[in-house]
Amino acid sequence: MAYAWIHLIRVLMAAGKPEEAASLESVAAAAVKRAPQSHELRYQLAMSLGNRAGNAGDPSDASAHFRVAVAEAPTPGSRAAALKNLGFSLLVAGKTDEAVSSLDEALSVAADVYGTHHPAYAAVLDYYAIVLMAREDLDGAMKACQQVLAIRESAFGQDHGAQAETLTTMGNIEARRGNYEASEQLLRRSLAILREHPVPQSLPNTLLTLAEVIYAKEGFEPARPVFLEALEESRKIFGDDSIDTMNIEQSLASALVNDDDCASAIPYATHVFAVLDAAGSPYAGTALFTLGRCDVRAGRRAQGLARMEKGYEQCRKGCEPAELADLEKTLADYRTRDARRASGSHQR
Repeated sequence: MAYAWIHLIRVLMAAGKPEEAASLESVAAAAVKRAPQSHELRYQLAMSLGNRAGNAGDPSDASAHFRVAVAEAPTPGSRAAALKNLGFSLLVAGKTDEAVSSLDEALSVAADVYGTHHPAYAAVLDYYAIVLMAREDLDGAMKACQQVLAIRESAFGQDHGAQAETLTTMGNIEARRGNYEASEQLLRRSLAILREHPVPQSLPNTLLTLAEVIYAKEGFEPARPVFLEALEESRKIFGDDSIDTMNIEQSLASALVNDDDCASAIPYATHVFAVLDAAGSPYAGTALFTLGRCDVRAGRRAQGLARMEKGYEQCRKGCEPAELADLEKTLADYRTRDARRASGSHQR
């Protein structure tokens, strides 16, 4: 019965019913407590609770559960899986150095258990590539992705659903390099695989990355329907307040502000800030920064710049370097404009 409750939580998450999944956590925990005690049961429970918390946008809570899973792991293989999930949740929480440490250990354990040509090793390496990308090691991230593709192609074939997420990461890397044509090709290949071999949890991020690339190449209007499809799919799969949905809403809000549509952007940014600030995420700062930009555009310059400054400081506590650099550049532009205004006024 304990196993059944644990797996039901996972099924409900996969079915896009996070509230129902959360409501069963205490039931599953009570069943595990009543059952004959085993590391396997406690490990499975911690992994399910960690995944649920991560999808709900609470990486700190997810990390706490995954630490339990690491401690309770009954086999080296299950320990590698727990370390992999712990590493990713630490990355989302803005603790990049700890994420690298966790994934380094996960890779080492997976290599010992499975060897370096096994899909289970590739699964850890896939997450490791995302951490390398967050540290701006784009060459290292691309090399890791290519290794993942080779392993999975050998095991599953070229167009297996597992390939899609890695292709999306590669598309993201090319976009960061400014190679938008190459990025779009990779992302459309990923999307074609997901349409043919559905992996629902991979679809929103692939759509978001494609939307951002189209936006960079062609402007907002051609990208708008892709942004909105990404948001709709994320809400359906992960829920309205999940970290995935927050990421899409913030990206959409920022694009709308750039397109001079603060009226549409403010509800998205307000929602993102409320959810992420309550969770203690440094990424709440990006939403506050967006709201500050809208204040400035509405003529509330002092209030807006104060919000932007506060958002930037909040983001400094753990946002990815690329994200932080974008905020820093935008804030510097606003400060330069103010300095020019002040200088002109003084001269007059």
